[in-house]
Amino acid sequence: MQLVDASGTVIAETTPTKAFATVVISAAGITTGQEYSIVVDGTATTVTAGTAISGGGFGGMTPPDGGSGAGAPPSGGGRQ
Repeated sequence: MQLVDASGTVIAETTPTKAFATVVISAAGITTGQEYSIVVDGTATTVTAGTAISGGGFGGMTPPDGGSGAGAPPSGGGRQ
């Protein structure tokens, strides 16, 4: 798997040891807002640094109750 910038320079490269569905890359040389290609097995996907592709956003999880996760704090304020 490679992260490649617009000029074709490889910014980061690794060989995954297991199948994966999500990847987060942090490397020197990545600039927020710039487009990069993630290349896996010869197939490239264009991404923009600092954004999530295909849903999710920050964390990408929905609470088990299906709510937004923005409810009231636990009773007692969460402190003991």
